[in-house]
Amino acid sequence: MSPVIDELRSSSPWVLQFAGQSSPWRRELNELLEDPRVLASLTALDVQAEELLAPVLPELTVIGAGRLDLLGRRGPAANTSAAIASVPGVLLAQYGAYLDVEDALAGAEPTAVIGHSQGILAAAMISSEKPAGVLALARIIGAAATRVTREVGASRVGETTPMLSIRGVPRPVLADILAAEGLEIAIANSHTSAVVSGIPARLAALVETLEQRAAASRQEREAKRTGGAPLAPICEFLDVDTPFHSQLLADALRIADEWISRCDLGVANAHELASAVLIDPLAWDDEVAVAVAKLETPGGGYVIDLGPGSLQRLTLENLAGSGVTYVDAGTAPARDQLVREWRVPPPRRTGPITPRNCARWEDERFSTLRSRGSPAVRR
Repeated sequence: MSPVIDELRSSSPWVLQFAGQSSPWRRELNELLEDPRVLASLTALDVQAEELLAPVLPELTVIGAGRLDLLGRRGPAANTSAAIASVPGVLLAQYGAYLDVEDALAGAEPTAVIGHSQGILAAAMISSEKPAGVLALARIIGAAATRVTREVGASRVGETTPMLSIRGVPRPVLADILAAEGLEIAIANSHTSAVVSGIPARLAALVETLEQRAAASRQEREAKRTGGAPLAPICEFLDVDTPFHSQLLADALRIADEWISRCDLGVANAHELASAVLIDPLAWDDEVAVAVAKLETPGGGYVIDLGPGSLQRLTLENLAGSGVTYVDAGTAPARDQLVREWRVPPPRRTGPITPRNCARWEDERFSTLRSRGSPAVRR
């Protein structure tokens, strides 16, 4: 058996992956800040980013009803799901996680670096010569998004938020339903999983429409007028305050561009990054497929997920049949085990791997390892 880190260092191909919004960034960031080295690095970046934002800081402060403090430098750290805090907050948690494993991964260059939704900012940050500029960009994106979300009336109402996850509905069927409702897919996560962004009340109405379609579908099957499985949507409002990947934020992109022009961020593709987070639809399943193809090792390679949290379900669905191993490194304990102890048993299973038999395989092969606190690793 070979440690994962040793395999990466010995040129085993791998993809580095970052999560996006609706992730446990505050929890993970708090834990990372307990490491003095990470705290010092993130504090220095935060100070530099605020200096870069000096020309627009008054506008950002008004939107946030005060100066943003994500690290607790001036008192209690910000803890809100509003984009003005969550966009830079997620990025800080991701960069801190990267710093946490940077030394262990020295010499192990990933074949590709991908980011789900705003995770694209982390992908840009770790390769940037001016990471503070990317953090400043994240603050600009978050502030513009928060401002325009309020202006267009898309703010969350209790548990009803401006982003709705829908699973269990085939993509063509969902596209037809959304077209009738005047909505579009914001994020295509997999062939049966998508996210729709919009005004919360319209998304609540969409849930009702899907439930009605599901009931009608069941009746059709029970009456034996059609065959196959009935429509069985699973809807979940994401814990976000902003309709990312939506034309509702077109003005946010315009505002962000204006603020970017007034600051010397040193990020050449700042507009493209802002657009990718705010208004561009995301085909995540396609991005994963492209990254896996770059591994050029049929039945091998790794996806290392630095979170925050885990994209395990989505990643497993998109990796099914590829033979690529998924490694959850989105929490401090998982990263600690990855770097110091975790070993990959040689594969014995053959044939296509699906999320269902993946879970069964874990029960057979990994239960002892997981009982000792090992990170989630799947094939």
